[in-house]
Amino acid sequence: MITEHTFDSGEIRLNYAQWMDGRADAAPLVLLHGVTKSWRYWAPLIEAIGAGRRVFALDSRGHGRSGHVSNGNGGYRFADYARDQQAFLREVVREPVILIGHSLGGMNAIYIAAEMPELVRAVVLEDPPLYFAERGMGVFETVFRGLRTLAGSGLPLDELAVQVAEVTRAPPAHARYHAECIAALDSRVLEQLLDRSAMTHWNTDALLARIICPALLMYGETSLGGALGFDEVQRAEQMLSDCRSLFMEDTGHMLHVDRPAAFARAVQAFLREVS
Repeated sequence: MITEHTFDSGEIRLNYAQWMDGRADAAPLVLLHGVTKSWRYWAPLIEAIGAGRRVFALDSRGHGRSGHVSNGNGGYRFADYARDQQAFLREVVREPVILIGHSLGGMNAIYIAAEMPELVRAVVLEDPPLYFAERGMGVFETVFRGLRTLAGSGLPLDELAVQVAEVTRAPPAHARYHAECIAALDSRVLEQLLDRSAMTHWNTDALLARIICPALLMYGETSLGGALGFDEVQRAEQMLSDCRSLFMEDTGHMLHVDRPAAFARAVQAFLREVS
């Protein structure tokens, strides 16, 4: 059974979900969602990848049921999200974990693994936008501008879902759930991405080079919306000391949503390897 709880990071209140297999004798999993999403994007996969483990899935600051920033408690930089999550690892989980991060969550996982190697056993990085700070966001910028307009718009959920589908080109069922996330989102999350302040002082290569744990880097097709080109994957492989990469066909950026069974198999195989 998945249960929801709250945690005060010292800066902000975080919402998180927890699930535990009856055995729970292997390293816990901590799941970090992508920008504009929530922990619930992981819900269909938690039992499939969590056998023998405790699983935690967080709502990042400004997302889902977690608090929004106010004067004096930071912003929406990549490092701000990771700072909350570091506090969560220290105070709630309190043992070394395996981080699984999608997109922005992958960037957070990179930061945490570089800064707190003693608390990270391994990382799974699902299509993280590793080099947006250098090359720009491409088609993602158009999507983010559209979603920023919708965040905080107060539109009825049905109408918001239609608008989200138009912006993201997502199927109706997915768009409705994404609309629920957009309704809860602090629009400043997207503002700080669009003005690049979210990436202030961010150096992907320097962080990757400091990661000493095993890493699985998963990516999809750029023609279908993937954030990572093959040349960028090769660059990341050179930076990471213990990396294996996996290309998934017929999906772009949302690997675990578009191909959940294949994603779960890949993660399970990696977990067996690093256990």
